[in-house]
Amino acid sequence: MDTSKVCGFLTASFLLLVLLGDPTAACSCAPRHPQSAYCYADVVIRGKFVGVSKQQVNISIGEPVWWMRHEIKTTKVYKGPEEMQDVRFLHTPAMESLCGYEHKGPLKGEEYVIAGMLEGDRAMITACSFIEPWSQLSFAQKRGLSSDYSKGCNCTVSTWPPADPFRGTPGTGGHMLADGAGPPEESMHPLKSSV
Repeated sequence: MDTSKVCGFLTASFLLLVLLGDPTAACSCAPRHPQSAYCYADVVIRGKFVGVSKQQVNISIGEPVWWMRHEIKTTKVYKGPEEMQDVRFLHTPAMESLCGYEHKGPLKGEEYVIAGMLEGDRAMITACSFIEPWSQLSFAQKRGLSSDYSKGCNCTVSTWPPADPFRGTPGTGGHMLADGAGPPEESMHPLKSSV
């Protein structure tokens, strides 16, 4: 067998594995700005995790599904329907491979900001949900949750400088600004209706 072909095949295989990342990772979540998390969530609360239990849910076909139910002591509701003004439980898949959330902090410990989705009358969270300790948010983020974020849900949040300087700045047509100044106003563009 030709060693150059074998070497080429192994190199290509290695590069493919590196580019694809860890094949055992079930969930891959990009970090979200608190305003984006607020705008896309159905319910946003501040509260403490006080308990957790495993529940079996029977579905019409196949094996029962296991869910984790996190008991929450809600201290503040920032966003949510009237009937969700006292969220007591957050539900998540029990399996990490289904993006289930595992609370690693102490129960009855510090307060967290939690952004979740509603499924019927249940508040749902996943490993990709915005769940951050209240104490780690900046003053501006805390103020944003209380009032400012709800006013800006028609905009997207872009980081500056861009993560990849060769791709340019959002809203500039892929071109970097000549003076290296902050992003232009166009980088905060209205959400498209398809999003």
